[in-house]
Amino acid sequence: VYDEENDAAIAEEKSFAPLTTIVNAEIDRQAWRGEMMTKACEHIMEKKGASKDDQGLGDLLPPIVRDATFKQGGWVTCTSRQRRAMQLDGGSLIKTIRMRSSQREENGT
Repeated sequence: VYDEENDAAIAEEKSFAPLTTIVNAEIDRQAWRGEMMTKACEHIMEKKGASKDDQGLGDLLPPIVRDATFKQGGWVTCTSRQRRAMQLDGGSLIKTIRMRSSQREENGT
């Protein structure tokens, strides 16, 4: 029985080889993208001239650390807490919340 199971496992592994190759390539690609994003954010943070009026519009935001909150599905809370701690969420500089034009039409404003 062991030899039959072993042969079946080998055959199954061979049949999934193309899919395994694709999945591994995608994992490597996503890891590379994450590394490049981190490096881009570090570069922007290094060259950024800290100005009081600078809101960082158009700048990349650093990737978030996936903590326990993130893993439990609270990714919005996790992201906002980390961005607030790094003072990248606008903080006190945000005075108004902009509505999309479609929302303004619905509200009559």
